[in-house]
Amino acid sequence: MQKRTASIKLVTTAQQSALLSAVQTESARVCNTLVLLAQKNNCWNHVKLHRLAYYPIRATTTLGSQMVCNALKAVCNAFKSLKSKKTKELPRSTFKPTSSVHYDKRTYSFKEGALSLYTLSGRIVLPMALGEPQKEYL
Repeated sequence: MQKRTASIKLVTTAQQSALLSAVQTESARVCNTLVLLAQKNNCWNHVKLHRLAYYPIRATTTLGSQMVCNALKAVCNAFKSLKSKKTKELPRSTFKPTSSVHYDKRTYSFKEGALSLYTLSGRIVLPMALGEPQKEYL
């Protein structure tokens, strides 16, 4: 299955931007906690890391369950990327508060020219400013 990516400009208020930044910051914190846990247990397999870390992480975060699953996947993907560089010693992967956050089909949806996104305070609906190429693609 081929994946395609479209860059879409979202029209946000200051409050909505703050809500999205909070998700970004909390997601980075969770990812960094997962990196430490994965390194301590030498566990980089997504399923094994999920079994090891899911409930302890859920107990310490305000991220929703699917966002925790997305963070687990992001940590494992970062490890795979580092491992593919074949260095003798793997550097510790760190996620910054400005790192991207992975949304999937369970954490976003399109509704009539708007995008509904998960935040720590519930979903928000953001209008999309689409150019012609994006309109054709979507």
